[in-house]
Amino acid sequence: MKKSRAMTAQHERCQQQQQAHRLLGRKPLSKTSAIPFQLAPPIICVHRNAKKFTGELDGFCCSNGKIALVDVEVFTT
Repeated sequence: MKKSRAMTAQHERCQQQQQAHRLLGRKPLSKTSAIPFQLAPPIICVHRNAKKFTGELDGFCCSNGKIALVDVEVFTT
């Protein structure tokens, strides 16, 4: 299987980083994580049923129901 130019360039950068780590006496980082990162399920606003960001404070999205959110129509091509 033939490697693409991007894959070859990425491999070369990886080798350069490993060489720099060896020269500086650092241990190389693992290439991939054994556990994939997943976001927590979204929190739903009790006032407007809007999806909130993780860590978003209560009342931030609609000021505890004082602001009405408008539905956005999604256009497809």
